[in-house]
Amino acid sequence: MIRKPTTTPLNGDGSDPARRAERFKRVRDAHQTELAEDYVELIADLIEEKGE
Repeated sequence: MIRKPTTTPLNGDGSDPARRAERFKRVRDAHQTELAEDYVELIADLIEEKGE
């Protein structure tokens, strides 16, 4: 099977680098928030289980 050449940029979604960078930043920020929330939840669980 012969494939036709694509006109889609290598990044696959056709967006410019600034938009992609902003999406990556939002994902990094979300992961950082998740990590902080998990940490706080773990501390609360430990305090509940073991006391202060």
